[in-house]
Amino acid sequence: LNLLSTLTNGSSSKQKPPTDGVHRIRVDFKEDCEVENVWEMGGLGIVTSVPITPRVVCFLCASSGHVEFVYCQVCCEPFHKFCLEESERPVEDQLENWCCRRCKFCHVCGRQHQATKQLLECNKCRNSYHPECLGPNYPTKPTKKKKVWICTKCVRCKSCGSTTP
Repeated sequence: LNLLSTLTNGSSSKQKPPTDGVHRIRVDFKEDCEVENVWEMGGLGIVTSVPITPRVVCFLCASSGHVEFVYCQVCCEPFHKFCLEESERPVEDQLENWCCRRCKFCHVCGRQHQATKQLLECNKCRNSYHPECLGPNYPTKPTKKKKVWICTKCVRCKSCGSTTP
């Protein structure tokens, strides 16, 4: 307990034990709850003073509520749909195969995105691809007007039915 007191308050002076027989632990719990920082930290932690049975809680807000979760198919972390950005939410027919931001991978090479290699996400099926994995003649940027990009599996001309861009 003395070591913990030293670590939490930076002082090496001895603390008097509580006279009421209750042992207390002081934890300086400072955390930035901005969504981008939560993603980078790997979720929010839950701190309790008593043992609890682990419950399923949202990776981003650390609460459960009475709302169904969506689960990432790779890391199995639970998420509230409303905690995800609109572009990250799974489409209804892909709830079983949805992948969170941390686990997105290229559907050609199978590798995850790195800081140097961004992934393009199809606006229809939400599958992700490295631009260099698409081939030499396929568009590797979203359209300028609508900021939309469609993958090779989903592309189809409305007037002639062609499946090549």
